This record gives sequence, structure tokens and C-alpha cells, in this order.
Amino acid sequence: MYRRFLSSILVVSLLFLAGSLSAGTFPQASSLQMTLSGSTGATDVDSLLLEAAERGVRTSLESRIQFGSEGGDLVEATLGDPVVDDVVFAPSVRFTAWLRISYGGQSLTTGIFVIGKDLEDILRSLPRRIEQSLRYDVLDILPQFEADLSLEYLWRNSLSSWVDTSKNQIRVGDRLLVVGSSGQAEALVAVSDLVVTDGRTTAVFDPLYRRAPQPGLPIVSGPAWSGAVGVSIASDLSGFGLDFSVSKASSWYPWSPLLKVGVWGEIDSSASFSMTGFEAYAMGGLQVDVPLGPLFETRWMFVEDASVEASCLLGAGFRLAVDGSSEAFIFGGEWEVGYRMYLSPFWSWKLGIGSWYWAQVGASGVETLRSTPLTITPSVVFNW
Repeated sequence: MYRRFLSSILVVSLLFLAGSLSAGTFPQASSLQMTLSGSTGATDVDSLLLEAAERGVRTSLESRIQFGSEGGDLVEATLGDPVVDDVVFAPSVRFTAWLRISYGGQSLTTGIFVIGKDLEDILRSLPRRIEQSLRYDVLDILPQFEADLSLEYLWRNSLSSWVDTSKNQIRVGDRLLVVGSSGQAEALVAVSDLVVTDGRTTAVFDPLYRRAPQPGLPIVSGPAWSGAVGVSIASDLSGFGLDFSVSKASSWYPWSPLLKVGVWGEIDSSASFSMTGFEAYAMGGLQVDVPLGPLFETRWMFVEDASVEASCLLGAGFRLAVDGSSEAFIFGGEWEVGYRMYLSPFWSWKLGIGSWYWAQVGASGVETLRSTPLTITPSVVFNW
């Protein structure tokens, strides 16, 4: 059953991506050929620079061109006149060169300028600088991809695109996928704002997960629902629980409705941790999901692909003693704050901390009012 569940999630994920391929065909190429024109005077340095430059070129092009296509054009990239200067800018090091990209009978030439602490710093920064230099300009030599909605601008903390409202009826809160040439999702984004200027509508996206999105890539509908399976443990080891929750993206972004069902077992730690009773409950309320990537200037994945979540729920259930000696109706609420890390557009994990407040109702009315100690809840979250 477990394998069948994972297979169903995988099938749903692939169906989301399959929709992007019906809008048109990506440019095709047989392979990428990287060459060096000129020399720094040191063969080993030339080799390292050429390797770093190729990584930057591939990062820019791989999601926009289908490589390995039989009969496709060859993409030629040339790094020319490389100069490593450790004198004029001492103690820093300056690297300059030009880069030419040729494809389909057209070519593009751009200058490359990098300053670093040493050669190793140059080699680390060069791929990123090349990717930034080619980000928009390389579109001039690539065939236009026909899509109703495509990514236009890639900012440090957000993404954006012009929206043709006659073809796209997107709204704030919608989850969308930016899809690359391989059919793999390069980003999962949430529509955070729709700005109308001079009759043109611009959609602003909060990135929830980034792989390597590039301008020009098509944008398709993404997973609107999220489900989570969590295991809760009381901080004082007085109980543990299992819960399942589901939420849906809404126009209240970053807020969304949340439903949760679960069971909680009470433990007597003074009696060899024996179970004394359990509670079953259902709750509903609101959850706020704030992406961290748009808030901080960092590419560290534990911030860029993460978010902070907080929820407040109200619900009801029942309590039953293990020996069947007593049972009661309960109602109350729960709060939780958590950290969520996206592993892909469809999977993530979350670690939450929270507490419950329950009122127990017996024959004489409300008998007790109690709260659980802080609970720690690791969860697996899947989107569909």
C-alpha cells in the first residue's frame, strides 16, 4: 500500500509537467562544444577556467535547450583572451575575457569581468557571473518558445512575468511551475501580487523552490493542495500522536485554510511509560506560510527553499481511557509554528513546535481545562 501511495504521487507530479510540453517545442541541439581562444600563459589555469566557464554556460542553457537531439544544431561556446591580473588589483585578483555563444547561425558576444580574493575565488564566482551575463541576452539567439505564460524576469528575491489576461486567468495565491526543456520543474512559485500598469498586468511570484529557472521558460499550473503526515512527541514524554493535515492555496495568500485529523496517546511516565488513554480529534483553521527566500539575500538552500509556517486551529473530539473506565467529549484549539524545507516542488519536510488546549465535557458539563506541554512534530509534506 505504501508503494502504491508513492506511485500515485509520482504519477500526479508527472501529469503536472506533461501539460507544459503540449504548448510547444523547446529549441534542440546535439551538444555543447566549449573551446578556449588565447591563453593565460598557464595550461593548468586555462583548463580550470574553461571548466568553470562551461558550468556557467550549461546552467544558462540546459533548461532552455534540449541537448542530445539527433540532427540538432551544435551550440558552440568560446572563452576568448583570458587574463588573470594579480598585480593591478593586488591583493585581489581580476579576471577578464570575452564569451561568444553560437547557435542556429546566430551568435552573441559578451564581456566577462570577475574580481576575487584569489584564483580559487575567481573559479567559484565565474560560473555564476557567466550565467548572469547570459540570462537575458542569450534569448536573442534562441527561437521563441510559444507559451501562454512564460517567465520574463528573474530577480534576486522574486520572479515576474507579463500576463495576457485574455489567455490566463491567474489570481493571487495560485501555485505555478516553471518548466525546463527536460520536462523537469525548475521552480515552484506562488503568485504574490498582480500589478496593473498602463493596461498591462504583471504577475509577481514568490519562489518557494528553485532549481535553475531562466527567463523564457514556460509557466504552467502547479499543485494547489498540500498534505502532511506528522508524528508528535510531548517535550516531557507524556504523550505522542499521529496526524494528517491538508491545506489548499487560496487568494488570501500567504494564508490558507487547513484541516487536520489525528490521534494522541497519553503516557504515564511513572508507570514504565504505560499508555493510560487516547484522544481522537478533528480540527480546522488557518495557516500562514511565509517563504524565507524573498526575505534574505542568500542562496543557502536552507533559506532560499524554505518557509516559516504558523497555524491556529479549533476542533473537537473524544477521549477514551485504555481500560474503558471513562470517556468524554473534548473541544479546544491548537497553535503551531514550524520550519518547512522544500526538497522538490512536490515534496518537503517540516519541523513544528506547538501546544493544545482542551476542555473536557462530562455529565456535569465542562469538567477540566488543560493544556499539553510543548509538542515537537516532524512531518513529511507532499503537494498535488
